[in-house]
Amino acid sequence: MRLALWFSLLSFLLSPIVHADESAAQVLFEAGMKRYEEGDLKEAQKQFEKAIALDRNLDKAHFQLASVFLANKKLDLALGELKRIKTDTSIKEMVPAMEGDIYLRKKKWRNALVIWDIFPDSNPDLKALKFRGQARAFEGLKKHKEAADAWTSFLSVQNYPTRDLFERISVNRIGAKEKDSALKFCGESDLLQKQKSFRLLCKAHVYHASFLKTASKEDKKSAAESLNEILADDGKNPEANALLEEWKLGDR
Repeated sequence: MRLALWFSLLSFLLSPIVHADESAAQVLFEAGMKRYEEGDLKEAQKQFEKAIALDRNLDKAHFQLASVFLANKKLDLALGELKRIKTDTSIKEMVPAMEGDIYLRKKKWRNALVIWDIFPDSNPDLKALKFRGQARAFEGLKKHKEAADAWTSFLSVQNYPTRDLFERISVNRIGAKEKDSALKFCGESDLLQKQKSFRLLCKAHVYHASFLKTASKEDKKSAAESLNEILADDGKNPEANALLEEWKLGDR
């Protein structure tokens, strides 16, 4: 009975100290965030580490410290901090996203794929992260078909085609020996129906990727024709002009 009373009294006496430490940790965390946002990573790291020393359960401090380590390319230290995060639901999606990105940077493609395969996809932003992570992991594993499928899914969520996406999809489709499928996508995708130049840029990338793989003069000619068709409608189209120059496809 006396022992129980003693522990009860001790808990009561220590409670204000614990809360004071938690409050001080929060102040240090906020100071670290200010430094982080200002780009002073060295000082931010110090503040986050001080906050964690006072409250090891301050998950957001662990996460931000991991962000500092990631920015400084200290990948193993970043992973270590992520492993210490326990209960903060406000960052539950950001933790595996950073972990997956770290494995991609370490070129541990299978580890990354395990994370991205189970990554939540409850909204468009999360879906985009998931598809992009899967695509990059598949590229690392040289699984071209799966990479092309993932990039295509990413494009459908992002809902705006870019040169980089056209290139990634095309290169992987050609790597998977799916040239016809790639061209069909360019011609029939609902997303690309919005603008003729998108469809033609898509085809140009497919033909150019095939040319790089096979050295086919016919593919080179078809790539040039697709770009020239764009320029026939819009002579100042920056993408078409840049690609003609970059790919050295000759005079229009």
